[in-house]
Amino acid sequence: MKTQLTLLVLLGAFVTMATSAYAQAVRQTQTSQVNLYNPANTGGGTIAIQAPTTFTAYSVSMPNAQGAANTYLTNDGSGNLVWRNDRLLSYSSVSSGTTLDNTNIASVVNVQDNGTAAIASVTLPTSADNGTIVTFGTQDGDGLEINYGAGSPYTITSTSIIRFIRIAGSWKPEV
Repeated sequence: MKTQLTLLVLLGAFVTMATSAYAQAVRQTQTSQVNLYNPANTGGGTIAIQAPTTFTAYSVSMPNAQGAANTYLTNDGSGNLVWRNDRLLSYSSVSSGTTLDNTNIASVVNVQDNGTAAIASVTLPTSADNGTIVTFGTQDGDGLEINYGAGSPYTITSTSIIRFIRIAGSWKPEV
């Protein structure tokens, strides 16, 4: 059973702990920082959380659950830390006719030649995080048709690229 550790940190002043069993896991210093360490670590390493020299007071709230693999914490601008997986600098190559999902969406998606005289196609997922950006290109000489849930598909030639961004629950082409 895990015991939850709650800290109230007034940088440069004191640390109050809700659970004294973990008192050894936190050290206060006089340099406006809190040092975290694992008493079982025989190497003596610490992690320091330090306030900048000048700043405006603020607080952030942690997510209520552990993030999935390959996610990172980001601030939503309102002080909430949220898990994100934008697949920054990732690449995916998919077959024509593919509907993208969390296993094959990437920041850059190449749609392979479908081997026919018909235009290649791909469909953006109906659910994705707002702010997700996907850049499309194709090797298909006939071009690429991108279905994004806004009526008519968006079409590019084999020498073009297009970026789509997810805003307010909808995909928008950046033209």
